This record gives sequence, C-alpha cells and structure tokens, in this order.
Amino acid sequence: LGDPMLTRECLRAIPAHDFVQISPDGYPDVAALAQGWGPHVDKALVPTDGLTALAAGTHVHVPIIIGSNAAETAAAVPPLTEMQYESLVALTFGPLADQVLAKYPVADYDDPTAAYVALTSDAKFVCTARRAARAADMGQDDAPVRRYVFAYDGYTPLPGTEAAARQGLDLVYLFGNFDAVLGGGVEYQPNAADLMMRDALQEMWANFARTGDPSTAALSWPLYGPADDHALPDVPLATGQGVRTAQCDFWDGLGG
Repeated sequence: LGDPMLTRECLRAIPAHDFVQISPDGYPDVAALAQGWGPHVDKALVPTDGLTALAAGTHVHVPIIIGSNAAETAAAVPPLTEMQYESLVALTFGPLADQVLAKYPVADYDDPTAAYVALTSDAKFVCTARRAARAADMGQDDAPVRRYVFAYDGYTPLPGTEAAARQGLDLVYLFGNFDAVLGGGVEYQPNAADLMMRDALQEMWANFARTGDPSTAALSWPLYGPADDHALPDVPLATGQGVRTAQCDFWDGLGG
C-alpha cells in the first residue's frame, strides 16, 4: 500500500495546474452521470468510504448539515426533445432504461428537459444527500444532523430563460455575490426577494458556525430523522418532510 507520508508528499509536488487539467472522461459536466472523482479507499490513508464511516460512527462527531439544491443540473442540460431524452437515458442506463423512464416520464414534467434535470439532480445530488443524512443520523447520536433543500428561484432571469435553484446558486446568496446570479459578467440588480434570501442564508450559516444550530427567529431547523425532516431555504422560509421520496427510494433500490 505504500507509505501515506510519501503519497502526500508526492501529491503536493504536483503543480496545481496539472491537477485542474485532469478530469475523468465523460464527467466534465455537472449533469453527466459517468463515474467521476471520489475517494480511493486504500485501507491505509483512507480506510473506508464516507457513507460506511458515517453509518458506523467512526467519523468525527460534530454538528452536520447535509443538503442540495432543488434543480442542481438545470444550467447544464440543453433543450431536449422527447426522443433525445429517451435516447440519452437508454445510452446511460442500458437495460435499466425502461425502469428509469417509468420513474421519470416526460408527462410528469413541463418538458423533456425538465425531466432530465429532475433525473440527474436526484441521482447525483438530492438522493445522495438523503443517503448521507441517513448514514450520519445512524452513526452519531451525540451531535445533531440536519438536512436542507435550497429551493429559491426568485431571482430575475435573463429574457428567454427560466429561473431555477441550480447548482451553486446558494453560494451567491451566502456570499452576497449578486453579479454571479446570471453569470458571464452580467451586472445584476437584486430584487427584494434576493435580499431576503441573502440575509436569511447568511444568518443561518453564521449561527451554525457559531453554535452548531442554524435556527433563526424566522426558521427553526428540525433535526433529521426517519421522516426525512428538512429545512427549505426559500422565500418564504419553510420546513418539510420527505424530498422526492419515491424517486430516492428507486435510486437506493438500484444501489446507485
């Protein structure tokens, strides 16, 4: 297995530029479903995978928040026809394609693009967040576990585009960097809802960093548990039980 100290020194000697040029084939895009970066369990430096460690309670027990955005892949999925959507699912899932299409039929969404955004967001982010929250809740009774789904899409989109709680949008409000709302260096003037979301998110995350509890006077964050209780950062703020439960049960049943 080698000496972990030598491994670390070897990695540190590689120029950062060389690292950022390396990306697994088929995985440069947030909506892609090919295998991407992940921990290499070598039984020495990394003795086990994260979910196993969380469930077993062998990790460091600290207050945890686990979450995702409601439409993580919205900015990465191009317009799709129904035929393109079905072909993409068939190429990706092979013999499982019919099961996937049955769980994400186009008729349940505004269009085939929205169906693929839901599918990829669930498979990669929403349902994996639930898996991690369940593991953490199982493995640590002495520190709180909480879950969130960032659902805010109240910003003013560019003409001809739709607003969505896409990947990274929560960071815009956490850091108040409104010029990143539309991307591409487009100047953006925040509306009243934007300012409310910024203030709420900054207060919640500051409280969590200070006390381990993100609750505020406006929102009492529930502890995570069997009912899949979670906070819903949005305008207005809310809480909920269960996030795309049937879809996540489906992905867990596939073992993915």
